[in-house]
Amino acid sequence: MCFFFFFNGTATTEIYTLSLPDALPIWRPQRAISAFRRVLSARPDWAAPHYDLGNVYFDERRYDEAVVEYLRTLKLDPDLGPAHENLVRALRATSDRPEALLESYRKHTSDVQDNGLVALNLGRLLHEAGRDTEALTQLQAAAQARPDDPVAAFDLAQILDRTGKLDEARREYLRALELAPNYAKAHNGLGFLYERQGKLDVALFHYLRATEFNPDYALAFNNLGVAYERKGNLVLAVRAYERVVELTPNDAVAHFNLAVAWHRSRRYPQAIRAYRKALELDPTDRLAHFNLAEAYERAGQPDRALRHWKKALELNPTDEEAGIAGGRVKALSAP
Repeated sequence: MCFFFFFNGTATTEIYTLSLPDALPIWRPQRAISAFRRVLSARPDWAAPHYDLGNVYFDERRYDEAVVEYLRTLKLDPDLGPAHENLVRALRATSDRPEALLESYRKHTSDVQDNGLVALNLGRLLHEAGRDTEALTQLQAAAQARPDDPVAAFDLAQILDRTGKLDEARREYLRALELAPNYAKAHNGLGFLYERQGKLDVALFHYLRATEFNPDYALAFNNLGVAYERKGNLVLAVRAYERVVELTPNDAVAHFNLAVAWHRSRRYPQAIRAYRKALELDPTDRLAHFNLAEAYERAGQPDRALRHWKKALELNPTDEEAGIAGGRVKALSAP
């Protein structure tokens, strides 16, 4: 729950601050709603209590009422970014398809003053709906309307990147970092772009910056691990993947990537543990069965290897994989 407090010395401010103890610190939603309504009966043109009332409605899953309050907030304060974001969240809670969400957002924001934030959200929603050409137009408009907003530059960079306009994407990532040098997502995006262009050392620099500025950024640690593997530094790759596993312990892919790094390091017991964890989370992962079988053979455990070679054959392997797995099953089953 997020509240904005504006202390301007008015009588309404006094009502606002005196009403809140009715709801806090023990959270009583109905009391909070009554408190904000009392403020709004005196000052209906004040954006903050509309926003806070919208948040209460959202937390109570009264999404239609939350939408009304967020829209009232934006009519009074069109530059209030959190109200834009929460409006999308409330609409998302009632629209289960990207196209439906997009049309709902367009309908509800048709008379909201255009300040670039509407275009920014439209661009994001158009991308979710698979309409990247239209998304690009909206995100370009958002970046033009908000030239000092690093988020607008970053979102534009992302869509340019996805549509193959890599030079333009690089410029927008760099512009986002000029505006916000500690912007971890922009460092990660730029690193991934450089990696695809074969500039691995530059990519590593940006992945490291991303993880430095956001130590809980699992995707950046994963990309860092991949880059270290490509550089042949398996020790640092393992460290990066271990951090991903710490951050996303229920992600089968994270455990699989860690297992592969251990496997390539010839640390078979560690690889086996990681493959087994990946398979606990996703028992249908063919490659995990295939690799685990190979690791068990390397670790001198042929019986366990045989079970996983057989399982790999049951999961629609490629012709090459089927040839290898079938050969190992035959060899290990021989008397």
